[in-house]
Amino acid sequence: MKKILYVHHGSGMGGAPLSLLYTIKGLDRKKYDPEVLFIHEGGVIDLYKRNGIKTIVDKKIKDLGHTSVSSYSILNPLFWYRLFWQPISYYRFKKIIKKRRPDIVHLNTSSLFSCAKAAKSAGIKVVWHVREPLAGGFRRAWYKKMIERYSDAIIAICENDASKLIPSKKIHVVYNFVDFKQFKRSLRGTEYRKKFGLEGKKVVLMLGGISKLKGTHIFVKALKYVKKSVPDAVFMVAGPKSRRDITGSYEGGIHNFIEDNGLKDSVVFAGVVGDVPKMMAASDLVVFPSTKPHFGRPLIEGSAMGKPVIGSDLGGPKELVVNGRTGFLVKPESPGALAEAVIKILSDKKLAKKMGEAGYRFAKEKFEQKSNVRKITDIYEKLFQYKS
Repeated sequence: MKKILYVHHGSGMGGAPLSLLYTIKGLDRKKYDPEVLFIHEGGVIDLYKRNGIKTIVDKKIKDLGHTSVSSYSILNPLFWYRLFWQPISYYRFKKIIKKRRPDIVHLNTSSLFSCAKAAKSAGIKVVWHVREPLAGGFRRAWYKKMIERYSDAIIAICENDASKLIPSKKIHVVYNFVDFKQFKRSLRGTEYRKKFGLEGKKVVLMLGGISKLKGTHIFVKALKYVKKSVPDAVFMVAGPKSRRDITGSYEGGIHNFIEDNGLKDSVVFAGVVGDVPKMMAASDLVVFPSTKPHFGRPLIEGSAMGKPVIGSDLGGPKELVVNGRTGFLVKPESPGALAEAVIKILSDKKLAKKMGEAGYRFAKEKFEQKSNVRKITDIYEKLFQYKS
């Protein structure tokens, strides 16, 4: 049995930890012994434990991110703080791998350089999972070189992310995937419709909470236009609730817009949702209006459940939505363009059903768990052969 030590960088729930969870759940436990190292405490650890996955935590290991999702300016003290911790992280991780003796170290983000370097120095194969496109600027060249230098295999979750790296035979594109046993088209959203008073409404769902990157402000502004054509439309935001008491904040600006335009009764902030599939079942349409290139997991989950989807016409969503067939791709940061696409779908039941069916077939072909886990384990097996 081969031991795989996964390293995860975040503390909260999101696409990266869920994608890793689905990967581990799909492994043949007779062949692989997985363990996950978390560098932050957080509720996501309990989710892994509930699924029978071994976990360890070491908060003295720090990542050093520079992606379109998360990055620190060199003028930000946090950048220098994390940079200072890199040698400490290197030696901390070296002790961990000496004790755990993994056959492969699988990094779940592009920002764990100290872990990669420590594993390579110990003669352990490194699989580097790039889940976010690297940010621009002069630092990107250095990050790309480090990923190439300290990896034995690189997994990019879409072609867009792969294109930001140094071209190499090490790179494999393996899309994030969906557990179709969990995201079932047969589910009914009655529970959530009743809970939030949505009976008889046309529900447009956005997952990810209030986030500038994910375009919550674009989503809410689009509602102003949608209501003119679809009066019974309700926009729902699932994810962390906003902090209303921060005057002038991004969150505050969204709430001010809602109140100033009389939209309070047409927007629902659902908070953190315990059962995402049932929430999706309660919706008519899933939207991911990201403002930067980003793999939108809600798009593939929505398609898996037979829902039409709308994403920004950017790297990432471009590969997840077949424009005009499974949903629509719209101009980024354009509430008007988003509203137009929403109105088309909500106003045409036949179109919505046709797109939902096409999306389900597309998701089955591209984002099915079993076939995508096999692609990852094939990478492992090649490294084992090379090692021997």
